[in-house]
This record gives sequence, structure tokens and C-alpha cells, in this order.
Amino acid sequence: MSVSKTPSGMFNVYDEGDEPPRGSKTLLSDGLNNNAIAADRLFTEHNTADGTHKSNIIDGVHLKSTCVDGLTIEKDSSTQKLRVKDGGITAAKLAANAVETAKIKDLNVTAAKLAANAVETDKIKDLSVTSAKIANGAITAGKILGSGTGKAIDNYSIGLNNNNELEIKDGGVTSTKLGYKEYIALLYQTGNNNPTAYVLTNTLGGTVTWVRLASGLYKGVLSGAFTANKTCVIATLPYNSDSPGTIQASRYDSDSIYVVTRREDWLSYDSMLIYASIMIRVYP
Repeated sequence: MSVSKTPSGMFNVYDEGDEPPRGSKTLLSDGLNNNAIAADRLFTEHNTADGTHKSNIIDGVHLKSTCVDGLTIEKDSSTQKLRVKDGGITAAKLAANAVETAKIKDLNVTAAKLAANAVETDKIKDLSVTSAKIANGAITAGKILGSGTGKAIDNYSIGLNNNNELEIKDGGVTSTKLGYKEYIALLYQTGNNNPTAYVLTNTLGGTVTWVRLASGLYKGVLSGAFTANKTCVIATLPYNSDSPGTIQASRYDSDSIYVVTRREDWLSYDSMLIYASIMIRVYP
């Protein structure tokens, strides 16, 4: 019995008539059987000299769909390529600081790619998620990780309602959020008495004290509250057809606001502040 090797040395071929199942070496001009050559080619094209499988040989077309879990990775039915399944990247799949700006293509962070609460603080490198990386409408309430201290929303000015929707919390719109400080009150005064203020809102940082200076002349005092060229004052009298009059109000200095009430004769009179409205705004 005469035995020869294929080029790779992995397969034996024999003389004609010997070991028929293995294939004869005399069927071809180069002395090798067709089946042996095909097997040898399969081995040499798909494996390295040490027997390990070569890279870049098996593509998506040759993979069964069962080769992937279907939860994190799936096979695209049209392109026959592997892809990350929508919602497949969860917090457990990301190493700490794995997500950097350079790793994210612009506008590719969509809602469909993120499982609820998937992206936690320690998975993202500081300053890596820029506005360019986030598609319009991608961040929904369900994608935001909780509320309160150390979470995505502060739960003081913004929180989640019972429908898991973002909402402004009661009392959440402060003077800091508006960009100005504000005082709104109704003033009531009769006789020689000081005005009484029924305060509707006050974010000035202290109590405005109202005093009567003379007939029809009053002053509201709060030390250092009224910045020059930044203070706006508006006041109105309630309608009174029997005793029409006018009201003037303005900043006097950094500590005080002056209010004057007059009638048609242009003289100052008391008892005209009958729940008169006053609004003071101080801008930064």
C-alpha cells in the first residue's frame, strides 16, 4: 500500500484500489484525488498552519440566527449582518467610563437604542455626551434615571408625576429660575395709619415694611433690596367712580419705594389705598 500526503499534510491519499473510501491518488494528473484536494483546500483556506481558524472567513450570510442570543445581538434579515438589538445595550454591558464622545456618532443616541435606566453615571466619561450625540426627541421621561439627590432631575423644581411624565413641581419656579426677584402685594390704608400689605408673593429676600410719611405719601422699606436701574415698580388703584384718583410708585433709593395717591385736584389724600395693587421686580 502506497500512501501520500496532501499539501497541508492533513490528509492521506492512496494508490488506486487501496482504501477506496479515502480516495485514490492516481485519478488526477497531479496524483491526488478530488475529494482529498477539496478537503485540503477547506483546511488551508480556513485555518492557519497551527490549526487555528483564520479570521475574516465566516461572514453573516453563513451564520445561523441561533448563533446569537436575540436579546442583545440579532441577525439583520435583509443585510444578513449582525447588529446590536434595540435596547440590547444595558448598564451591565458597559464597562465604567466606556462611553466617550469619540465613540458616539452624531445623532445616533436614539430612544430605541437605550433600555430604560440603561445609562448610569459611572458608565459615561465626564462631558462625553454632547448635544450633537443625541437625536431630537430621543430622551423621554422613561430614559431618565430617577429623581432626587444625585439623580437626573432634582425633584425640587422638576419631578415625575404619576404617569411617569416630567412636570414642574409646586413651588419649583423660584426667583432664580425667573431671572428676577419679585414682590406683589395689595396695599390697604385708611386715616393716619400705616399701609397694611397683603403679600401675594415675595422673593426679595426680606419683609417690606410700609409706613405713612404724610397725607397720601407712603414708603416701603427693605434695606439694599432695590438696585438702581434694575428695579421696576407698577401700582394701580381699584376703580372708584365716586372718588377717582391716581397713584404713582417708583424706586426712591436702594432701600425704599415711594407711593403717592392723589385725587382730581392733584392734592395728596389718604384712604385711597383700598387693596391697591403693587408689583416690584428687581433684575440681576
